Amino acid sequence: MVKQRDPRACGFTLVELLVVIAIIGILVAMLLPAIQAAREAARRMQCSSHLKQLGLAIHNFHDSNNGLISTRLPCRHGSWANQLWPFIEERAAAEGWHPEFAYHFQPEENRVVSVSIFLCPTRRSPPQISEDGDGYAGGGTGKHFPGACADYSVNVGDGREAVWDFPWRHEGPTGPIVIAGPPEFEDPSLCGGTMPDLRYRYHRPMTDFRDVTDGLTKTFFMGEKQLEEAGLRKGLAPYDDGSVYNPDALPRVARWAGPGHALGRGPTEPHNNNFGSWHPGGCLFVMGDGSVRAISPEIDTVILGRLANCADGLSIPEPL
Repeated sequence: MVKQRDPRACGFTLVELLVVIAIIGILVAMLLPAIQAAREAARRMQCSSHLKQLGLAIHNFHDSNNGLISTRLPCRHGSWANQLWPFIEERAAAEGWHPEFAYHFQPEENRVVSVSIFLCPTRRSPPQISEDGDGYAGGGTGKHFPGACADYSVNVGDGREAVWDFPWRHEGPTGPIVIAGPPEFEDPSLCGGTMPDLRYRYHRPMTDFRDVTDGLTKTFFMGEKQLEEAGLRKGLAPYDDGSVYNPDALPRVARWAGPGHALGRGPTEPHNNNFGSWHPGGCLFVMGDGSVRAISPEIDTVILGRLANCADGLSIPEPL
């Protein structure tokens, strides 16, 4: 005789279901931080790869032009970002840019070229187009000319911000990347605007590897710039996240590091013209030799300034 199964023995009791749900919830809570950490590690690795590619592009630019990239091309004709286009597989953008015109009078399709390796994946992904701050005051219009943003800046020195990026002034910038020359382009009255300015042909690099007397391995060329999350794509001060191709405002394309310019910590700090990162493990920099290093925001700012100064002759302790 076959014994019939008691139907009351099938399934789970309410208490058993609640226990299983609680266990699953605990497991998810335990795994979520690990998943988030793994994702951030992948994003940090990708950010490091971006800087590595930019470092290689800087070397290729140097080989082709016998000099380093410039913070800015005078007369608003562009920045280091435009200069690197031919060396990061953006030749079409480079060929479409009209170097005889200022940024504001370039074709819009070139101003908005959003290059993925110009962006840190922890912060954002392309396209990232400025929402304000890229205006042209000529003729009193003040019209905004949107352009692509970037999360990286070149190194202009150890914090003597009063000298800006002009190497021909009495106390010039101490970093390896400075404005293109010659000096007479510092006078805005000599610059064209809506009309072609053929003097752009005389823009030339003002520094090269020989100027980095402290050594390429001990001087950083480019790094993550500090940005506030509330000010992303906003080009007006104090956010300064306008187009990286617009050289009007130096903090968009270059930063300082050293006393008074400690590394930024996360998405809520003001930028203070400094470098900074949203990665928990430190700020990423590409050194002059093309290697990428993570530098803790806890670093002594005096040592940080020595890394930013390309020719101070001072020692740098290892490990940082």
